Amino acid sequence: MKNLIIYIIFLLPLFSCNKNGAISFRDTITQKEHDISDMLISKNGLESRKLEYLIAEDFDHALAITDSQQVVFDKTIQELQMVNTDQFSGGDHLKQAAVQYHMALKELYLYPKKEITWQKKLSTATKQDKDSLQHELLEIYKDKQKYYQNVYKANEAYVLAVQRFNKGHGL
Repeated sequence: MKNLIIYIIFLLPLFSCNKNGAISFRDTITQKEHDISDMLISKNGLESRKLEYLIAEDFDHALAITDSQQVVFDKTIQELQMVNTDQFSGGDHLKQAAVQYHMALKELYLYPKKEITWQKKLSTATKQDKDSLQHELLEIYKDKQKYYQNVYKANEAYVLAVQRFNKGHGL
């Protein structure tokens, strides 16, 4: 009995450390989502600034903002890919789901680069060319729906991966 108590006392910190490590791992992954959200929805974020430029019909600056967004997405995805998952069961699945989710977001939020380019052409087009350009722009807007669908699917897989990771590690 005494040996069992000593054994439990010895193993308890190991389980506690592993749980704390799992929390830290999960938080590292989910923090990237918060960072991207700040860029996209905060009052002074890149997405808000891009919208301000679009309203002002300053297409060159709006395009520059999409370039800045691409840098942030690329950096975030690269950081996620570098996260070490060796210590945690389900960690690689969570990491891959997070990477896929951020890649889908990147595609969606960088798609406006195509829209902005056409809006820029439209703003300088002759009346004769505007009809065909508007039709092409409408097709671009319709095409954007598939990117939303990709984000919905990737988000669902990401949320499920977080839940499984939490359950698997008693979090």
